[in-house]
Amino acid sequence: MYLTTPVCFFDPPQVIDCSVTPIPAVSSLPLQVIADTGLNLGVGVNFDDTTGEFIGIYIGAVGKETLVCIIGNGARSQGFGKFPPHSRVSVRNMRNATITNGRLTGQIVTV
Repeated sequence: MYLTTPVCFFDPPQVIDCSVTPIPAVSSLPLQVIADTGLNLGVGVNFDDTTGEFIGIYIGAVGKETLVCIIGNGARSQGFGKFPPHSRVSVRNMRNATITNGRLTGQIVTV
């Protein structure tokens, strides 16, 4: 059970099927999953991952993304970091390999 409140979900379809929408390698630009968190402040990410990879969560404009936290490893859990209002959120693998198998869901949360 999570002790946090969801404030923003990954953009539709909300579940990233990596066989359809691969998650890029660390050497590539991240994949946008939330265009704008709106007025919401976030303290972390609730996630459910079946890729088995460590996945970086980034905020910021294209080409200027900043790593906020690392999630994944085939778990359902939480990652913590600061998500200011109007954040653009994106993801990429922490290894230099594109993720093409598994699924990832997530939501920005507050306490």
